[in-house]
Parts: sequence; C-alpha cells; structure tokens
Amino acid sequence: GNEKLEFQKYLYSEPRDIEGFEDEDDNISSIIYTPMIINEKVVGLMTAQSEKENLYGKDELNILKILANYTAIAVENAKVYKEIENIATYDSLTNFFTKTEILKIGDQIYEKAKYNKQRFTVIMIDLDDFKIVNDTYGHVYGDKAMSLIAETISKCIRNTDHIGRFGGDEFLLICSGTGLKEALEVAERIRKTIQSSIFILDSEINVRMTMSLGVHECDENDDSFTDVVKRADQCLYLAKETRNTVMSK
Repeated sequence: GNEKLEFQKYLYSEPRDIEGFEDEDDNISSIIYTPMIINEKVVGLMTAQSEKENLYGKDELNILKILANYTAIAVENAKVYKEIENIATYDSLTNFFTKTEILKIGDQIYEKAKYNKQRFTVIMIDLDDFKIVNDTYGHVYGDKAMSLIAETISKCIRNTDHIGRFGGDEFLLICSGTGLKEALEVAERIRKTIQSSIFILDSEINVRMTMSLGVHECDENDDSFTDVVKRADQCLYLAKETRNTVMSK
C-alpha cells in the first residue's frame, strides 16, 4: 500500500542507483535517506549507510526521519539567529557597524591599546546639510544617497579601520594602530573624495555632498573610549563651524 511505497521511496539496496551518488566506497550495500524540510522547503538531506545488504527497514527510516526533523529545525534556528545577529551588528542601509557594535569594538580597542601601549585615533564624520536631501527629494532618495555615500567612504578607508553609523548622518571611524598625522590624511582623503563625487539618485536627480570631520588620537587624558569619542566630537563641532573641513586639537 501507500506505506510500502513511502518506504521504498527512501530505500535503496543498490546505492549506485541514486543519481549523483559517488562510487568511492564499493563496500556500501544499503542506504536510506530522508529530506530535511522546513516550511515545505528542503534544507538538506540525511542518510544512513551500511556495508550490509538489506539492513534497513521501516523502523530505521522512521528514526532517521525524526532525526532529520530535529536537525532541520536546528539548521533553521541557526539561520534565524545569524540573521538576528547581523541585524544587531550591521546597519542595513550603510552596511557599517551599528552604533552599539562600533562602541563595543571601540571599548575593546581602547583596552588593548592601553595594555599594549598602542596608538589609535577616532574620526567623527558628519554630513553637511544632509537634511536638505531628505526634505527636497524625500526619504527614499535620501536613503539611496546615504547608501552611496557609505559606499564611497568604504573605498577611502583601510582594511584595519572600523566604521559604524553613529547617528542619522553621523559616522564613527576608528583607525587602529594609527597616530594623528596618518588619521588626518585618512580624514582628508574621505573629505576630498566626497566633495568631488556626484551621487546619482535617479536619471534626473544628482546631488553633491560635503562633510565635516573631527579627529582625535587617544592620549593619557582619555580614561575610556567614551572620552576619546567626546574629544573627537569636540573637534567635529569646530569643523561644523566652517563645514567641509577636517579639524583636530
């Protein structure tokens, strides 16, 4: 009946009959398999193999199905956890770290730098008058502009740098193992690149942007990463007075 057909569907006394079966082990004589299914979607395949012929029956197949179900659920849970982790770690619009994550990274870099007496510098970045883009073209185009700007910034920084979206149009860049002079060069490279770029939002909408940047190297007066950020933010405040410039103390 149906039960027999169901069993035969997943039973092969001759494994070589299975399409794609690699004939690497001539000793395998019996195999049963069952798909791992979540929400009517196959996410994997579980098999049991043996050198003995006709070893498996309905009971073994049922056990394999139970194991496959539990495994499929575990696989799906792992995927969901990874997606949630990514949401918590990365800003969806810019693909930069979230504020929480970049501050966590900053704390780690601060502690490591203090312990090993290594240098690092923080750059606070703020887009000049970005609100005008949102007010003029709407948030859909504003989001596209933000995404393009982030992509452009990414091309200006180094593999050893860490960047996060700190606020609506603010970014926090951490330059590890870097002194003030080198960090100022990084900041100026970013500023010039953004200033000279044309961001195409639509066939008829192009925008230009500028940004202000505040740079501070961690020193003996900084008792925490928060202190480093505050002092970089003070430099940013000075830069915002003239706009489209890089400032440090």
